[in-house]
Amino acid sequence: MISFLLFVLYFTSTFSFEIPDSNKGSKNSNPAVYFTTPITQVACKGSYVTLSIGIGGDPYPTPQDIEWTQLGGSGVMPKPSADRTSLIFQGVSEINSGTYRVFVTTEISTRIVDAHLEVRKDCMSVAIIPKSSERLEGTIVEIQCSAGSWNSNYMWLRNGMELTGDPRYTTDTSSDTSVLTVNPIRMTDQGVYECRAWDGNSAGNSTGNVTVIPAGNIPPVYISPVNETVYMSESYMERLRCDIPKDPGAKFTYWKKDGQQIIASDRKSYSSDRSKLTIYDVDVIDSGIYTCVATLSSGVVVTNSTSLTVRPAISIICTEDQFTEVGNTVSIACTTKGDPSTKFKSWMRGSQVLQNGNKYRISSDFSTIEIRNIEPGDGGTYLIIVDTSIGTKHHSSTVTVIIDAKIEESPKPLTVATGSDAYFSCRYSGTPIPYFIWLKNNKSVSLEDGRVEVEVRDVSKDVKKSVLMIRRVTKADAGKYTGSAYNVGNQNNVNTAPALLRVIDPPEIDMPPQNVSLTEGKSTVIKCGFTGDEKLTVEWLFNGQPLPFNRRIQHRERGELKFSTTLRADTGSYTCKITNDVATVEATATLDVLVPPKITIAPQPMNVTRGSSVLLTCEAGIGYPRPIINWREDGSMVGSFAEKR
Repeated sequence: MISFLLFVLYFTSTFSFEIPDSNKGSKNSNPAVYFTTPITQVACKGSYVTLSIGIGGDPYPTPQDIEWTQLGGSGVMPKPSADRTSLIFQGVSEINSGTYRVFVTTEISTRIVDAHLEVRKDCMSVAIIPKSSERLEGTIVEIQCSAGSWNSNYMWLRNGMELTGDPRYTTDTSSDTSVLTVNPIRMTDQGVYECRAWDGNSAGNSTGNVTVIPAGNIPPVYISPVNETVYMSESYMERLRCDIPKDPGAKFTYWKKDGQQIIASDRKSYSSDRSKLTIYDVDVIDSGIYTCVATLSSGVVVTNSTSLTVRPAISIICTEDQFTEVGNTVSIACTTKGDPSTKFKSWMRGSQVLQNGNKYRISSDFSTIEIRNIEPGDGGTYLIIVDTSIGTKHHSSTVTVIIDAKIEESPKPLTVATGSDAYFSCRYSGTPIPYFIWLKNNKSVSLEDGRVEVEVRDVSKDVKKSVLMIRRVTKADAGKYTGSAYNVGNQNNVNTAPALLRVIDPPEIDMPPQNVSLTEGKSTVIKCGFTGDEKLTVEWLFNGQPLPFNRRIQHRERGELKFSTTLRADTGSYTCKITNDVATVEATATLDVLVPPKITIAPQPMNVTRGSSVLLTCEAGIGYPRPIINWREDGSMVGSFAEKR
């Protein structure tokens, strides 16, 4: 659809019609009106669009005879040009879409022409390079346009007008790029160049501005830095650069030092376009006059020069960082090299400027400071400030006050079950932060086993905590674990804290008690078999409560519960509970004590008259479970009763 629109854009004739004025007299000709830009345009949001008309006739229309209006749109239009023959949209948006109508009215008649503008929000991504450039008159200029889409169609415009008919304009188009060449460029060629691209699915455009510089004006060559003085320092790098912003097509050819061309080497290298020269490890011998040489697009060779002065490096050398103990005196002495004009200015610690006194003694030239009667709070960074010929420099020295390693919190003894995790922790302090290691049975704990890890955590600024983690412990892990902290360079002052790890198997009931049912008065034994490590305790519970033992009920070895005689009250649940230092297990069985039935009221012999009623009574007041009474007459079943009769 888009390709069709763009085709129509340039081959559809102008729509126009005439409204004659019957009241006007005869003149030579009617006004002539036609669009010099396409009457149907599809543009992308933000692009540059021009609608222009050509006019003619007798009398010739004046600007007051021309009127623009928008049909079927928002009515938002830019102001017409001074002669009112053009509408120029600097950055179109969707509200600018619509039909634009031009009325040209003279004494003879009114002529009307229409053009249509469609602004699309989403368009093909088109890039024009360069976006803005200044070119010397008479040179060859190339502008590249890329649509990023294969098999794209391209069209070039300048100031809204298609570039046709001038042999100086040529294009070289590939599948995704079009290059416009202007050979040679003239002053009249400056303006806004627009590239329009489309394929079978989408379209887009991009613009770039070209400014033409008169041939008599040679663009300046800028060089930086200008006449610089530097000081040698380790790995210092100096970079010189040239730039000709008014002639982007200029080609840099080489650099010279004191008139001699510089050949690239390990210490001197060119950038890819040779506009930059980098000198590595700058030395005094690199001092001299450096000149960049370039050829303009017009073929003119131009140069510019700068001086580079390299002086010996300015360095501040002070006493190395020191470790000291409380009560000592520390001295820091400094000297300078490379600049005889350097002057020591002051000593600082943090934001505080240090002064002579009981704590500090500073030499008259400020090159040396003594810190007396060292205290823990005197540790830190001391800064000397030095004035040099190139500004203020400084150097820092560190004093560390040694505070003996100390165990702040010892690890606790642990008893854990086989297969569980064990954690030891130990807090320690000291300055500088002490080294800390874990020992097992006086040997370093191996971390090669993936089960063992050590993690160090910050407790406070001065206190650390080391955590030893042993996953899925085995009995082989049992032993004495020691946290050991000591100061750097002083392994004779080792602070240790030991703790024992016991690894035991949890108890296990391998023969749980069995349910028992027996007659009251008989003896019985309820057995509970178990295994486990170290100090196993056995407890029996009766209906969930501790079972009191007596001469009739006794707890025997290996978890046996013996009843020398049983009573009806012994009926219930009995729980065997096995405990050691790491776990508790239990198992439950029931004891059911049965009581034989006993007839407490027996039926009595009776003599009765035939036909009368007889009541025979039998009562079983003793028995568990509750007795069931059966009646028989001469050996035959009469009935069964569970209640008294």
